[in-house]
Amino acid sequence: MIKIGLSGASGRMGQTFKKLIEESNEFSLGAEFSKESALKDWSEDSVDAVIDFSLPEGLKEVSSWCQKNKKPLITGTTGFEKISDILDIESLEYPLMHSGNFSLGIASLIQSIKSFKALSQNAKVWIEDYHHKHKKDSPSGTALKISDAIKSDLDKKAQINDVRAGSIFGVHKVHIVTDEEWVTLSHTALNREVFAKGALQVIPWLLDQPAAYYSLEDYINQA
Repeated sequence: MIKIGLSGASGRMGQTFKKLIEESNEFSLGAEFSKESALKDWSEDSVDAVIDFSLPEGLKEVSSWCQKNKKPLITGTTGFEKISDILDIESLEYPLMHSGNFSLGIASLIQSIKSFKALSQNAKVWIEDYHHKHKKDSPSGTALKISDAIKSDLDKKAQINDVRAGSIFGVHKVHIVTDEEWVTLSHTALNREVFAKGALQVIPWLLDQPAAYYSLEDYINQA
């Protein structure tokens, strides 16, 4: 059993992770970190890998613990444009993976954007970004990641139209429109488990990697 240290344990994603870990035959919950518990109480022996879906401030604290104890960290924390704005990824002494979205479907959508290079020359490109009303960052980390792919693969700056309403788990649409045709790439998350399952799926692979910064695409490309 892989022992998980869970940061952000009291949040919506944290509760989803706890449910999946409790139901798993591969993972166990080694330690928790939330407003009600302290990271200083974690022991090195109780944690094999750390999951962090919290806030940027919590991510910094968790990263320091992982740096000290050489434990892999997988984080879906958002609220910043680049992970390097929060962490010094050049001096990592542990494997780190960050993604604004751990849905493998979103990752595949992003990888497919480059296939529309020929169409995009005279096209208008924009992104729709829908999330629940409690989501604090707007645009989302996912929308920013899609925007980066559009900029690098299509050489386009995409406008992001973001909506925060109801209990939407996450809907993202990419529109590529010319005078002759309209292409829409769309992804809808049906529940929060899609993000948690994606993150858990990566952990065994990350445990075998040397200290460095990894993207979700690094995992997908070797699968």
